[in-house]
Amino acid sequence: MLGGGGPDKMEQAMAMAAQNPHLEAENTKDFLALWTKMAVTCFERCVTNTQNSMIDPNSKEFSCIENCVGKHVEANHRIVKKFTESQETFTEMQQKYEDEKMREYKDKGIFNENMELIPKKPKTPEEMEIEALETAAPKFIVDAYKWAKGQTE
Repeated sequence: MLGGGGPDKMEQAMAMAAQNPHLEAENTKDFLALWTKMAVTCFERCVTNTQNSMIDPNSKEFSCIENCVGKHVEANHRIVKKFTESQETFTEMQQKYEDEKMREYKDKGIFNENMELIPKKPKTPEEMEIEALETAAPKFIVDAYKWAKGQTE
């Protein structure tokens, strides 16, 4: 169980990656680069004798490599776990924001109870003229325009 996300979260992540071959290739590339860097770092730090092709399991080199790899793996697991937690928090915050916006749109009459868009009657040219004046002209000009058009309130 990588990152503590549980099997369901891991399956969801794997399914998302499988749906996007480019993302899957990038993830594989990043994964291989990470492990290659770890192998090089641990080899350079721990292996002093390159004459032997085998390392004795009881040697200091073997113990050093084992500890080095263990630290890298543990650090990677912690990073993945923190990233997963932050992604979950972000997703929750994004969902709350979207829910709030949908409630706001519903309260404004943009959506009905079934969250379907409520069609609006198109504005007449006169209504659009008044709206344009209201956003750009002083109130007395708008009032004079409405009076001239016979649209006093």
